[in-house]
Amino acid sequence: MIYTSGTTGVPKGALLTHDTLFYGAMNSVRAYKMTRWDEILTFIPMSHVGGLAIQTLPALQAGATVTIHVDFDPAHVDYDPAHVLREIERSKISLFVARPMASKAITSHPNWHGTDISSLRAVNSGSTHVPLHVMHPWFLRGVPVQQNYGMTEVLPPAIIVPLEDASRKIGSVGEPALHCQARIVDRGMRDVPAGERGQILLKGASVFERYWNNRQATEDAFHDGWFLTGDIGHVDKDGYFYIDGRIKDIIIVGSSNVYPADVERILIECAAIEEAAVIGQPDPKSGEAVVACVVLKKGCDMSADELKSLFKGRLASYQHPRFVKFMDAIPYTLSEKVRKAELRQMLTP
Repeated sequence: MIYTSGTTGVPKGALLTHDTLFYGAMNSVRAYKMTRWDEILTFIPMSHVGGLAIQTLPALQAGATVTIHVDFDPAHVDYDPAHVLREIERSKISLFVARPMASKAITSHPNWHGTDISSLRAVNSGSTHVPLHVMHPWFLRGVPVQQNYGMTEVLPPAIIVPLEDASRKIGSVGEPALHCQARIVDRGMRDVPAGERGQILLKGASVFERYWNNRQATEDAFHDGWFLTGDIGHVDKDGYFYIDGRIKDIIIVGSSNVYPADVERILIECAAIEEAAVIGQPDPKSGEAVVACVVLKKGCDMSADELKSLFKGRLASYQHPRFVKFMDAIPYTLSEKVRKAELRQMLTP
């Protein structure tokens, strides 16, 4: 039993059977083309599916070697990214999973360019939106970044980018894994055409059994055997999936939907911004107003008006942030997902 991240409510215990773990591992072995010759590095806590299910258990199924480090949390000063770089070079690591913040810490380290990373076949990332600028340093050194999609209830990779398409489909989370089906539907549970946004539904052998002691939540989580992820996404003409945000995070301005991910992508592209999250705030005139919560990089300065100017000519006016909140830090879960419910509470007068 592994607990959900609880970004929008109280965490729920998801029951994962032996079959769930087995088929989830098969998805990974096939997606990462694992063999007994692989050297896997794990530094994500195994109390989370990211550390346990993406590559660690699959590596054991494939007969590969797993090297385990203590939790690498870039927010803590007691773990140096140099340890990861040293391990890659020393053990000839071929695969590992790095969430965006960890990946950024590794590629920003002074030892980055002097470390031999030629043994790496790929780096896997996901859990949340992976900014392009976080992936680029790996690609520049010849290491593709394979994005995947999954969650506590549906073991990652439920959807994954094939290694050969990592560069061509950068920004996509890929196509359904071997033992998983995926579709995107509208509010009436009808499949939507390519390019149109809707809720992502998943089905397959790597889906969890039920929530612990929570029958109602379990019933609410499924529709005709399909798991309702609560995530909004779309597919391109090739059937590759893209993640656009959470249903509960959609901001309704007047009668129009604003997807926070669209706004956050522009904010993260700004060289002065370290982190950003976008939420909605109740507004008497428009129903909700867009609020940009921003952490600036050390030594950088920016006014609210300067930040708002980033959106001119790039998004419709109703998508522009009406309010800007400069912060020292943004609250995250263990899996690096923004605690938006907590963020809203922090901004409530």
